[in-house]
Amino acid sequence: MNFHINIRKLTKNFDRNFLIILFFSVFLLKLPTIYLDYHWDEAVFVAHSKYYSIYGWFSLPTPSPVLHVPLLNWIFSLNYILFGESPLISHIIIIVFSFIACYFTYLLGKNLYNREVGVVASILLLFSPMYFSLSGQALYEVPLTAMTVVVLYFLFKKNLIGYLISSSILVLTKEPGILIIGTIILFKLIKREKIKNVILYASPILLFFLWEFFFMTSTEHYLLSFDPLFSLKKLFANVYQTFFWNYHWILTVPIILLFFKKPFKNFRKNAILFLLIAVFIAFFSFAPTFLLPKYLLPIHPIIFLISAHSIDVLFKNKKNIFLFFVIILFISSYRWNWGIKGFIQDPVFHSIIFKPPELTSLRSGELSLDYIDIVNVETQTLDFVIKNYKNSKIMASYPLVAPATLEVNVGGRQWDKNNIKIFYPPSVDDITNVDLVIVESYGNWPDDVLKIVSGYDMIKEFKNNDKSVRIYQI
Repeated sequence: MNFHINIRKLTKNFDRNFLIILFFSVFLLKLPTIYLDYHWDEAVFVAHSKYYSIYGWFSLPTPSPVLHVPLLNWIFSLNYILFGESPLISHIIIIVFSFIACYFTYLLGKNLYNREVGVVASILLLFSPMYFSLSGQALYEVPLTAMTVVVLYFLFKKNLIGYLISSSILVLTKEPGILIIGTIILFKLIKREKIKNVILYASPILLFFLWEFFFMTSTEHYLLSFDPLFSLKKLFANVYQTFFWNYHWILTVPIILLFFKKPFKNFRKNAILFLLIAVFIAFFSFAPTFLLPKYLLPIHPIIFLISAHSIDVLFKNKKNIFLFFVIILFISSYRWNWGIKGFIQDPVFHSIIFKPPELTSLRSGELSLDYIDIVNVETQTLDFVIKNYKNSKIMASYPLVAPATLEVNVGGRQWDKNNIKIFYPPSVDDITNVDLVIVESYGNWPDDVLKIVSGYDMIKEFKNNDKSVRIYQI
């Protein structure tokens, strides 16, 4: 038998081979959560998508309006029509987008720098904690990130048709997509390109405003709502979460070193990438009321690309050792847990991890694999309540009550709306009107309500790691 490996042939077909390896790697890594029920805003997103599949793509859900542009919901709704709505179908779609983001990060890195930079950046993206977690959740951020990288790839390849198609999809995926297109237009204006060319590259934004007009005339609401209240606290949080959180500081140091070494030579071709990072951070420093780190996910592939390039230039002959060390650090965040038959995050090198400051309303589970624990305890809780407390009045909070607030039923965790009355949000005035109070350790509960409820008998507690749900009988 001939075990000889043709290195030249492998190199020649590297793009195809890497695509296949990456595709199966992403699917295998996310397989443990593919059947997991919906978490938090997943239920809301899926409900909107399912509504479209039942009532048509231009029938807007009521009474709560659709909060985002519709294309991603339409994609999900089409799959629900073909295969039915289930966590399996929803999560497969998201995993496909996750793969697209990682593979186009590789292609963009290869096109801008070299193959090694592309490979390393795509691996770092896949194993970054927030991205790895969101890759298993039916939310907008991973598709938005995927389409951002696709648009940038076609932009740098000067493929106008590819750019126009992908950017049209981008602006209809989620509203921050117009930030990407707007930044591209701003960069072209700074470079003093012909106005005709600028208008051509800006044209996909028209699709967004067409939907905005339809949405506004149909619901008397606006998709774009902006609170121009700048906050240094939010700015610091954005910079911290982007460049220093978890292992990100290890990737930020090489960027800073290379910038001070030869800033103009090494970062000239990166100018639009830095502009994109600056625009996103500045925009979400004006974010209304609360800020979630996932909103900055679309610029993470860009940062990983710039960092991998910086390491490539700075370390030269020793770059492979350094890159290998960085990849091992990211992968070491995860280990297999046979108890839940899935990956959990348990960093080996705790001493070199920056902990997140309490600067924003960090939503548990959207930043790490903690959401698995949340879904598990909520599933046990709902099964227990529906089985033992029919015809009851129950006080609970988000995310536990998410299924009860939806216009259509989704997933497996569904309140019996006909027989169980939900009191939400938690209020002192309603305590004497309910039979049970369900308190989540990760929920948003007023202190005055918790103080009163703690005086009643706790009849059941469900717990997974540090996430728990307690049931009190009133």
